[in-house]
Amino acid sequence: MPTIFVQPILRTTIETWWRDFAPITMLGLLILTGTELVIHLMGVSGSMDPSTATLIQTARAAAFALFVSAVSAGTMLRLAGMTRRPGTYMLASLKLAQPGLLTALTLAALVFGLLIVDLLLGAVIGGMSRVVILPAILFMLACLLPAIPVSIEERLPPLSALRRAAGMTKTHRGPILGLLLLVFAILLLPAMLVFAVVYGPVALTAEGSEDLAATLPALSITRPGFWIVELSSLMFNGLIAVVPPTVYLALRAAERTG
Repeated sequence: MPTIFVQPILRTTIETWWRDFAPITMLGLLILTGTELVIHLMGVSGSMDPSTATLIQTARAAAFALFVSAVSAGTMLRLAGMTRRPGTYMLASLKLAQPGLLTALTLAALVFGLLIVDLLLGAVIGGMSRVVILPAILFMLACLLPAIPVSIEERLPPLSALRRAAGMTKTHRGPILGLLLLVFAILLLPAMLVFAVVYGPVALTAEGSEDLAATLPALSITRPGFWIVELSSLMFNGLIAVVPPTVYLALRAAERTG
């Protein structure tokens, strides 16, 4: 089977994200920023109660899963030439997102499971647990990255979509892992600049990491910093959400030519 290459997939990802920037951003405002506004308006964004904090993280994860599913559906329709207008893109993507949403929630549950393992290992070996867990998460994503568009395009339930995704990526996990690392590297500098603008240079130092974690919930919706972070996150998350469908289409093309 022909090997997929990182450069054309990255180029397609960036071009697709830029071309559909308006509908993707509008979906992000509706789903992601809408969720954050509800959390802040309920007055629970800075809650120290463990159960409340867990519910907040679950709500954010569910919102991100819906966003990625909707963007995956819209991107595949767009690349197939079936939708051009932003309004049509948004409506069609939300309508077709449901199968992908179930698979995205399953993936989120797997990631949460690895994070729980990280907490358990951290109690034993401290910060060294990240050396084990972060590569495990990256490898899992390299194996299962196309699962969401698989479930949308091929109408498969979550477990079948995961198996199909693992089969599609079996001989391509190296390039997919390289793509993930490259996207992370591209987004790292802008993210650091945003945090430095909002929280000051201390946000970029290891000594300030704990202070930063305590400061994050303090950003109210009436402060410019909140909107700087939210709008920047929309751009970053929009680019990330376009990666799975472009990888899926590249893998499917490789299957056909193989």
